[in-house]
Amino acid sequence: MRKIEVFLPLSIDNEAVSESLLDAGAFSVSITAMRVFNRDQKRVGNYRGARYAAQFVQQLKVEIVVEPVAMQPVMTVMQGILKENDQVAKQVRVFISELEELGGVDTKTQNAGAVQ
Repeated sequence: MRKIEVFLPLSIDNEAVSESLLDAGAFSVSITAMRVFNRDQKRVGNYRGARYAAQFVQQLKVEIVVEPVAMQPVMTVMQGILKENDQVAKQVRVFISELEELGGVDTKTQNAGAVQ
């Protein structure tokens, strides 16, 4: 099993992302709204006439658990979602890691059964 973590801007629709990834063969999809510290981009905002530097950027974190067989279709769907929203190179980070063993805490299930 592999875990894919993708950081997206908030402008992308959550439901469309999760449905299309599950249809492509993803085992599990988790979407979290979060504030990410960003020291690269200097953003300036206004609040009641006063300017301030915004160091935290709101983003979506999409965590996908997928079997190696379905890795390519899931990545193709993710690229399609990014192209539809003109976010191919802007504010998108992708991390892929290998999951050696999965386990459920309260159900004591192992590997594939623990994710469902």
